[in-house]
Amino acid sequence: MTAKPPPPPVRFLRLESAEDCVFYVFAHGERTLRARYSALRALHLELRRLDPAAARRLPPFPPRLLLRHAAPHLLLHRASLLSRYLSALLCRDDAARLPAVQQLCAASAAPAAAARRRRASSCGERGRMPSPPLPSAAISSSPPPPLPPRPFALHEALCVLLALLLGGASSPIVPLCYCIGCVHALLLGPREAPPPRGKRRGEEGEGEADGEVDEAAVNVLDEASARLEQVADELLPRASEEEGEGEAEEGEGEGEGEGEGEGEGGGEGEGEEQLTLKEGELRLLQLLDAIEHGTLKVLATLGPATSLAVRVDKGNLRKAHDAAGVAAAALGVPLEDLSVRSVLHAEVRAKLHEQSSSEQSAVLHEQSAAIALTWMCRSLHFTVELLRQIEAQRAAGAHEPALVDIFRRAYSRVLESYHRLPLRSIFYASSRQAPTYLRLLETLAPMHSPAEQEEVVLAASRRFIKAAMPIVRKIQADLKSARLTDTRRV
Repeated sequence: MTAKPPPPPVRFLRLESAEDCVFYVFAHGERTLRARYSALRALHLELRRLDPAAARRLPPFPPRLLLRHAAPHLLLHRASLLSRYLSALLCRDDAARLPAVQQLCAASAAPAAAARRRRASSCGERGRMPSPPLPSAAISSSPPPPLPPRPFALHEALCVLLALLLGGASSPIVPLCYCIGCVHALLLGPREAPPPRGKRRGEEGEGEADGEVDEAAVNVLDEASARLEQVADELLPRASEEEGEGEAEEGEGEGEGEGEGEGEGGGEGEGEEQLTLKEGELRLLQLLDAIEHGTLKVLATLGPATSLAVRVDKGNLRKAHDAAGVAAAALGVPLEDLSVRSVLHAEVRAKLHEQSSSEQSAVLHEQSAAIALTWMCRSLHFTVELLRQIEAQRAAGAHEPALVDIFRRAYSRVLESYHRLPLRSIFYASSRQAPTYLRLLETLAPMHSPAEQEEVVLAASRRFIKAAMPIVRKIQADLKSARLTDTRRV
């Protein structure tokens, strides 16, 4: 039996890139649990040999059986901890540890190099391009400066996942997940990303023609307003009638509720007339597209204070799309012809909800379009009130309005009545992560000069408010006509 040839010499990385080396192993190495576990176990043993005190500060190494369902998260978290300890070791003035640390870097790079060679040979046979090679460089003899720790948003990601998978709008798991995420955000502090920079004329960009401007980066509010205006244009024929009849409907709502609740036969008799797309109705898919690519982008620019709300709204969007498919199949109509009113009345026919009466609120099904539209309508109304408060503060003479106070004032007017004490406390705590007024202007209008940013943002805010409020009123009217107004606290 012939002996195996010795492995080729491994080029060391620069000492300051040891952290990148560890992450490269888990990102580009063998994508199997066994290989990643073995490499991480070897790193852990080397760290125990180099610095037992540092290794004792690590949590116990988990058995392989515990990593089957959450292996990527736990392994990457452990790799982050190990890389931070490696960075601390590299910055110590102890020349005797330099060779050992170099061996540790080489041990972490060797599995990636072997996997890269195997993948390159297999990809060459399949005609694919291999992954980029691991960079090589000379070793620096002087200790490098300490590496900044990488913020790890594992708790926030897990709490959002629990909120989307296990909870709904009225589930008790949502306040718990919000609490975990907001406490984690408060401990880490605000992590503001640099404002997006649009492509100016003459700059090159991927997928863009020369001289084309990235309109989405110029002004997020303008893009959202344009999408909402397309939805609101279909409401114009009946907008004046609904505004005139709004007060009358509020006065007659309770009396009509009792009459409609006497028998289900009358509701089904009206169904054929209400389940068709009429002039002045909201197209459901067009509305969801405007919320996804417009309103959520506006909320996302407000920073960590609304990050969890954006993720919950994305879950409501998926819920509404699923319910729309079920309603279209039940009604036998294309998805494009579905209106908000038709979907709501289809769910009433399917008896998914407990309709409201003069004495109690409606109880909506958690996986329905009604509950999703209810909370997305409130989110849109909250965004409108937020922009309206900013404009009012500037009109009152405030030089730099405090967004923390504006957040809380808008919340008290729109959402506070639907939340219990835990969610109220969580929102007031998360509102501290709101950006400054100048930072918000830079994010919303990055392509304009500082002197023009405020004027551009305020003009776009007025346009957004004008386009969004008819949609909010229409969704509320459709929910009320179907007796699906849910006023319960969560």
